[in-house]
Amino acid sequence: MATLHYHIERLAWVTAYDVEPLESIETKRFWQKWAADHDALLIFQHDMQVTAGKLRPDGQHYRVEPVAID
Repeated sequence: MATLHYHIERLAWVTAYDVEPLESIETKRFWQKWAADHDALLIFQHDMQVTAGKLRPDGQHYRVEPVAID
């Protein structure tokens, strides 16, 4: 669902080959709220800038706060 931190921050960013983009957006909306509410650690296995982080509310959106994992 979100291999890069940008994908979980930005609801409209879905893959070009997604056959259910509107469902993917709603699913991401659900997981954004859940991750922020539960202080979940998110791992972005293909992200070279942010390998792990936590979602934080930022106005009407969410932003990933990077977390160092060594």
